[in-house]
Amino acid sequence: MFSELKNRIGTEDPNVNLYLISKKNKIDNLNLVKVNFIEHASIELRAFFEKFLSQIENKEIVKYNYESLPGKKIHTLTLPEVVLANQTIEELEKPLRKKNLEDIKSISKNYTAYIIRYRLNDKSVYAIKKITSKNVFMPARKMMFWLKKGILELMEREDIFVMDYDVDCIILDNKIYVINSKNFEHIFNFKDLIMQIAKNSARDIESSGKVEGWKNLVKKISENSTYLRKVWSIIKNEYFKKIDMSELARINKEKDLQLPITNGRISIPSNPSNEQIKVILRALNDEYTESPTTKNFYEVDVKSEIIS
Repeated sequence: MFSELKNRIGTEDPNVNLYLISKKNKIDNLNLVKVNFIEHASIELRAFFEKFLSQIENKEIVKYNYESLPGKKIHTLTLPEVVLANQTIEELEKPLRKKNLEDIKSISKNYTAYIIRYRLNDKSVYAIKKITSKNVFMPARKMMFWLKKGILELMEREDIFVMDYDVDCIILDNKIYVINSKNFEHIFNFKDLIMQIAKNSARDIESSGKVEGWKNLVKKISENSTYLRKVWSIIKNEYFKKIDMSELARINKEKDLQLPITNGRISIPSNPSNEQIKVILRALNDEYTESPTTKNFYEVDVKSEIIS
């Protein structure tokens, strides 16, 4: 797939546009700007993207997993799954006023990522990269020269915006291909996405009759990525529906887990402590396991269920 895209980028001479995503960009309150740049830069941006596609064209593509940060594989999910990404792309397809930037420093200060849109004959491709302080080079304390006809000529000491050839994710044909998941989740507010899913799951989880006070837990985990990933696993795998509460109560007593069980339910207090959150999430994610062969008791985060 990426091989074909690379060939098309090289042969179709796509129109290239550059956009910046503001750090204020949020769902239903989008904040994007279209940036002016010289025409010659389009040629270099196409060449950069071709080079990057060459680096990833043979990588395995698998479905995105919210439960852990992906490794070297490319992970994919549909564009509508990531609300902020979907709204951002929709906004880019509207006529946006081009903006002249005030200064280079403002880029890393005010913007979280840049998007390069390559418009092919029948579709658009979006290459997205997180902006960091490394993207801004300020040579105020350095003297830089270039070689011109054998003579060292002093370069102007102005701030420079530096772009890498690699990108964090590519959006094509209503799908997102994630290369750097950590940066991708930062750009499109992974925490907000999982928090919304967690809030929406309250009725389903509490209707199981095994949990009460789910909203109390959700309020406390918004800034903890580890907890959010565990919540995603709980919602996705629905282990809580299979839990034998009498057996869980037995384990809780024998192993002194301090799990708040009241009247046959996990009762989440209004202001749960960090330790309470840990044991509740472990219980709901079915992480308390006894080996049938050794009778040893384990906390098992990563599991692979064997189905006979």
